[in-house]
This record gives sequence, structure tokens and C-alpha cells, in this order.
Amino acid sequence: MRRIAWMYVIGILLSALALSIFVFIDRPANNLPVWVFLVLTLITTLMRMFHIVAPDHRSYEGSTIAFTAGFLLLPSWLFVLQILISQSIEWIWVRLREPGSLRAWYLQPFNMAKCIIGGILAKLLGSLLQEMMPGAAFLPDLIVILLMITIYVATNQLILGMA
Repeated sequence: MRRIAWMYVIGILLSALALSIFVFIDRPANNLPVWVFLVLTLITTLMRMFHIVAPDHRSYEGSTIAFTAGFLLLPSWLFVLQILISQSIEWIWVRLREPGSLRAWYLQPFNMAKCIIGGILAKLLGSLLQEMMPGAAFLPDLIVILLMITIYVATNQLILGMA
């Protein structure tokens, strides 16, 4: 891999690490039942582990849906844990099942990093928009959620596309 690509990958990894440290340091009290986090993490892990294989070596999985539920429902620090736990389990599971398919070491951490960056940016946007529209009705809340999802997916695709 070229030097500029390495700088980009390391920059993404360090950005996600910095955001993760920030959300862990600045975490509010959590009144969310623990079972919500556990169920979301379990669902996400299962979605990551079971892929639909298509022609031309393409593989599809549904964890984006579970990660979206995660950043919408969980505090940021639990969302980061959801990503780290589910993708780490999937990474280990693939290595145990298919030891010959070892890919470059940085791919899974890069995937984790882009999800963390996208989710935290989406949560920040959602918080900012909700502060700008206090006491809003249902429709503006729906618009905020749709914008958050758009930011999450767009950020993930932009980071991946630039790689």
C-alpha cells in the first residue's frame, strides 16, 4: 500500500480513537436498561457473522441496520462498545472458521473506525438539530432521524470510498 494510503488509514483510526476516548470520558448517566444494549449487540453480531454471498465474490450483511438502531437508541459510549464487541467477535469467528482467509490486519479496525466516526457524527448532528428545535412535533423528529441516518451512511461510504 502506498504511503498516502497508510497515512489516510492511520488518520481514520486515530480519529475514531480520539472520538471514542472523548465519548467514554464525557459519558452521561445511563438510564437505558442493560438488556437493550445486550440485545442490540447480539443482533448486530449475528448480522455481521452471517453474510449473503452473491456472484463476483460480493458479500452482504445487515449490520448497518443494527448500527443505525444503536446510534439512535444508545448513548455514544455504548454505541462504540456495540461496534467494538460485534465486529471483534465477527473478526475472531471468521479467523477461526476460515484461517486461510486472513486479510490485512487493518481492514477490521478500519471498518470499526468508519462506523464509530459515522455514528458519533450522526449523534452530534441529531443533538444539534434537537437543540435548535425544542419541543418540536413528530414530523421534525422524523426529519432529524432521517438526517442522522443519512449522515451515518454517507460518512461510512465517503470514508470507504476515499480509501
